[in-house]
Amino acid sequence: MSHSFDLLVIGAHPDDAEIHSGGLIALASSKHMKTAILDLSEGELGSRGDRNLRKQESHKAAQILGCERFNLQLPDGGILDTPVLVDQVVTFIRLQRPKICVLPSPFDRHPDHRNAHSLLQRAVFLSGLSRYPCNEKPWRPEATLWVGGENPSVPEVVVDISSVWSHKIKAIQSYRSQFDPDFDVSQTRISHPSFMRGIEGRSMHWGSLIQSDHGEAFWFDKPMQPVLISFLDSLR
Repeated sequence: MSHSFDLLVIGAHPDDAEIHSGGLIALASSKHMKTAILDLSEGELGSRGDRNLRKQESHKAAQILGCERFNLQLPDGGILDTPVLVDQVVTFIRLQRPKICVLPSPFDRHPDHRNAHSLLQRAVFLSGLSRYPCNEKPWRPEATLWVGGENPSVPEVVVDISSVWSHKIKAIQSYRSQFDPDFDVSQTRISHPSFMRGIEGRSMHWGSLIQSDHGEAFWFDKPMQPVLISFLDSLR
């Protein structure tokens, strides 16, 4: 049985995937790979915007990046590593059969991000077990990576996203409710202009490590799987 998606990037909330992996998604899409984003929640607890607006914004961002998009509608603020939620993720993985998955950071200030990492690591493993109770046929992604948190360590790999940097920024800017200071009178940490400057600053820092203008950093369990080596080579 062959895979359905070359790359699946999973975030706890709409806009998480764009912030950390928007360049990777756009780059893979430009290489004619089949890519997708899975949002675990609708971000309904966010201080600005509502779930309907965030859904519209998320689909606009996906169009810019050239990927498909799904949402499991797990409870925002209640993403936990529980059997019930694991079952939902396992079912999704078995149905969509991603080859490579990118997960949220295990080290992040937002508890949903940390809990999502644990939940997804468990689900990725269990989805490949033939005796795991699920109606769909077993499927386990061949490689798993994750993004960095607030103060990440030295990355395992940096991907040059210079050629698609403008796509990443446009995708992030699709979320006016979250990042546009003029959208709402209420201001949040991520609506302040310094947040977008931080995204660009980190991108330039990661890029400097590989002598490029912009980069995205990723981590994974060593040794690097052959399928991941092949995937990264194909992005060049």
